[in-house]
Parts: sequence; C-alpha cells; structure tokens
Amino acid sequence: KDNVLQFLNSPSETYRRVANAILIVAPDIYVNAAYSDITASGLRLDYHIIPGRLVTVEAVRLLVDGDDYQSSSSPAVLNFSAPYGIHYFSFEVTYRKAGISYTQVFYNNRINIANYNVLPPEKTPPHDFFVEFVPKDEYKGFDAVINFTDPDKTMVKVYLVYDDKKQIAIKDYRGYVCKYYHLSASEDFNFSIEFHYTLSTITPTVEVYPETFAYSYVYNSTENNQDDDDEKTTGCRLFGSPIIFFGIAFYLIRKRWCL
Repeated sequence: KDNVLQFLNSPSETYRRVANAILIVAPDIYVNAAYSDITASGLRLDYHIIPGRLVTVEAVRLLVDGDDYQSSSSPAVLNFSAPYGIHYFSFEVTYRKAGISYTQVFYNNRINIANYNVLPPEKTPPHDFFVEFVPKDEYKGFDAVINFTDPDKTMVKVYLVYDDKKQIAIKDYRGYVCKYYHLSASEDFNFSIEFHYTLSTITPTVEVYPETFAYSYVYNSTENNQDDDDEKTTGCRLFGSPIIFFGIAFYLIRKRWCL
C-alpha cells in the first residue's frame, strides 16, 4: 500500500493484521497474446504488452523457438521453415521501474501444429462375437465364455442378456465369462449380447449384437440323486455305529457281573 509492503498474515502475533488474507502481486509486465490463421507452416500472433503501474517499456523482442524474430509490432505473421512441429513463443521485455532498467522474459508458451489437419486413425468397433457354453457339474450350472474381434482395443464392458436380465461378463484367460449357478432343472436359454465401446469419444457407444446365442442346459438328475443317496448312506452309518458299539459294551459288562 502506497509502495510500502504491508504484513497480511505473519506467523508472529506482533505483526499480525488479519486472521486470513490473500497476497496479490501484480506483475511488472503482462502479456496478452492470441493465435489465429493457423496452418501447417505458419500462424498469426496478435499480442499486447501491458506495463504495470509506474513501469515504462523500453524494448520488446519476440522469441520464436528461442531465436529473435524480426517483428517489432503486433500482429506478427509467422512462417516456419519446416511445416508441422511444436513451436515455442516468449517475449523478452526491457523496461524501467523506479529508475532501474530490467530485462526479463515473459509469456513462455507453446503451440503444437504437428498434427494440423491430420485426421485421427479410424477405429473399428468390436465384431465377430461368439459364445462357448461350458457345463459345470461342480456347481450345477454352466459358464458362458464370450470372445470377439477387437483390433483397436475399444471394448469397455460386455453384458449377456437373457429374459430381460443383464449379467456383466468378467474377463479372464478364456475371454469374457458369465457364470450360472445352482440350476434345478433343464432349461433352454436364448442369449443376446450388449457391448459398450469407445472410438474417439470418452462416452461409450452402446450396441446390441444382432445375432443371438442359444444353449440348452441339461439337468443331470441321476448325479444329483446319487449325491442325495450318498448323504443318506453316510448318515445311517454314522447313526448305526454308536448303537452297535454300546450294545457290545453292555453285553460284556453284564457277562462279567454274572460271573
């Protein structure tokens, strides 16, 4: 304030003036620049050098890729010796403040025209889906293994849809897999595939593959009945063995008392 530095928030209580504050420092030189008419080999640079309070600008040098560019006024029309590429811009400003002359570099910026007017490579969505169904007797169901062609790695996620119910496929070494557990009867399935992918945008595109995939699950009633029989047999043995043991022990004790 009035060219005198004031304490705004010092750690020392002696010099504390406010509890919370922001220190705003105005630069000696402010550069306002904008690019236009960009081509593969050049552009137009409009700029304004704005001095701060009590600052006088004495000289300005436009530096392009670190070299002095022969332009003393705005706008500067730049033509590069080689087309495309990345180019760097800055301004070396000599100015006087409080009777002292300074030379400093301001506005370090760059512009990338290496890919000017170059279309991004066209990507192909996932295609050629097929589903392999693998019976799994250990959990009375099956695995549906989804594979497809995706050369540009655009796939985000895959769903297997049956009877208006979607199940997300989990990726493993076989492909994208959906597991179906504890089926209690034979059933015919007719699956469709919903897949999400990205080409050139962040938001995924959602599609349903036009082909459906049918699978007939066969419930193995013989195997399940055999499991039930094994449980019953095991239960009888566990139940009968203690009775026989106590019967023999009772007979031997009674015989000893009779003797």
